[in-house]
Amino acid sequence: MGIQSGSGNLGVLLAFVTTGYLAQHLGWKAPLYIWAAVGLIITAIGVTVINKVSSQQPVKPDLSASNWLKVLKKVSHLLPGFFFGGMGWSVTVFYAPSLLHNNFNIPMGQTGVYLALWIGLGTITGYLYGFWSRKFGRKRVFLTSLAGATVCLLIIGFSLSRSLSVVALLLFGGFLLMTYPSLHTFVGSTVRAEDQTQAFSWISNIQMVSGAIISLISGFLSDLLNIRFPFILAGFLSLAVFLFYLPKEDRYFGAREVELLSGQFVPPAV
Repeated sequence: MGIQSGSGNLGVLLAFVTTGYLAQHLGWKAPLYIWAAVGLIITAIGVTVINKVSSQQPVKPDLSASNWLKVLKKVSHLLPGFFFGGMGWSVTVFYAPSLLHNNFNIPMGQTGVYLALWIGLGTITGYLYGFWSRKFGRKRVFLTSLAGATVCLLIIGFSLSRSLSVVALLLFGGFLLMTYPSLHTFVGSTVRAEDQTQAFSWISNIQMVSGAIISLISGFLSDLLNIRFPFILAGFLSLAVFLFYLPKEDRYFGAREVELLSGQFVPPAV
């Protein structure tokens, strides 16, 4: 999951780095055409690579409405985490450029560089997730990421220092994007293989919807109060998510590694 998440972040990093330059020198349509072409090439390569890999499942999933609800119940304890993930991404992408440019008078070109560094640090932490989770445990890595993200969001929201806000933003990228592979491994360890398609469908949509809702609320707060308030709101909501997970036992985050290695699956008590 760490490799998957880090590779996805790497694509975002390349887009952040190149889009502004291409638009400035070749026009605003150029990045769309160029990245569309790159996407088609990558798709063709991907289809060729996985052409001989069967996606057929040994057991046909139950797609009835009742089973969709059962799967949702199984992963319901992970929903606050995915709510945080959707919120953190949306608030940064939609409001960090305005904060840096309008509040701290940072040029847009430099703002783009900072956002590229933000996703870049998250790319590195994503690739390192496997190593850190084996060394420190999934729960500890996840809670550390939540705590670090909370502190960074509150610093961004309250700090009057440009340098401190930029540093907090960059660190926030590392913490935020570390939670993504964490949460996906929890899902994979919580539900059986035949239910994972539905489980990941639930959490992906909930993550997107939560990001959209917080973005909408943040827009009103930004207009009525200040561009800092989306980050203050996100900081306090992140603190609530951290406090929700803090007292939970290890099994709350999915089956133990020893059970996975032995082939025995024991769902967590939720």
